[in-house]
Amino acid sequence: MSFSPTTNLSLPTIDTGTEASTWGEIVDNGLTSYVDIAIAGRLAITIVGADITLASTAGTSSTTNIVSTGATGSTAQYATLIISGTKTAARNLILPTTNSGGAPINGKSYNIINNGDGGYLLTVKGSATTGVALLDGESAVVTWNGSDFVKVTSNLALAAYPVGSIYMSVVATNPSTLFGFGTWAAFSAGRVLVGFDSSNALFDTVEETGGAADATLPSHTHTFTGTALANHAHTVALYGANGGGGLGGGDLNTTSPLTYTTSSVSGGTPAGTNSTEGASATNANYQPYITVYMWKRTA
Repeated sequence: MSFSPTTNLSLPTIDTGTEASTWGEIVDNGLTSYVDIAIAGRLAITIVGADITLASTAGTSSTTNIVSTGATGSTAQYATLIISGTKTAARNLILPTTNSGGAPINGKSYNIINNGDGGYLLTVKGSATTGVALLDGESAVVTWNGSDFVKVTSNLALAAYPVGSIYMSVVATNPSTLFGFGTWAAFSAGRVLVGFDSSNALFDTVEETGGAADATLPSHTHTFTGTALANHAHTVALYGANGGGGLGGGDLNTTSPLTYTTSSVSGGTPAGTNSTEGASATNANYQPYITVYMWKRTA
């Protein structure tokens, strides 16, 4: 075999005067077939319980060597990779960084449609690189920049998150990994956000902080006073027994009661102090909340 693979797509370059009677097959299997999938080919990949590693393959005079099963070892030169499957943990899609001859690839782009689910990140990377993460349902153009795979970000995404923007998510992945641009710092740990209000000294400066998670309730007493009591008396009716000369035996006399009047109560003003309860302490003072990750783009 007297041909060498090209750097990025491993297409055959045939030496002059070689491959007699087979160069047509080499062109068909190694060039035409690969150009076809590199421009318009789609590879369906299912990622569930393990990482998937694609390989840079090359055609020969007898076969294309294109593997389209979507499993580890499948051909990496496809233009579009469609991901499916319910991931059971964070998974990697590992793409080649060298061609079929082992030479470093200068650049290769992929249209990646991540239709997978399960709530775990999918990282597109080389075998020894950090790569770039994709969320479930996310589509992106991912390219090899000579040292790692990165997202090709549109101007729309850059415009949506200028320096100073706040990004919120329930996924703990730094936005620089998700978006492929910018420097992002964790923001507002343990604090809620409030809108700017130039008329309120508490909220008239951007990134001004205040408030406390606990409110202090000091120990205290309550003094009470009342209105004066008017002079008054109480009359009590006592029923004696007939013929008994008092409250002794005999029939009960219910028609001629004896009466007794208490002494009058002079007027006055009641006053007193409640006893002290508890001691100075803090009391939880949280509004209803939900926890998310927040970042601020700083560069």
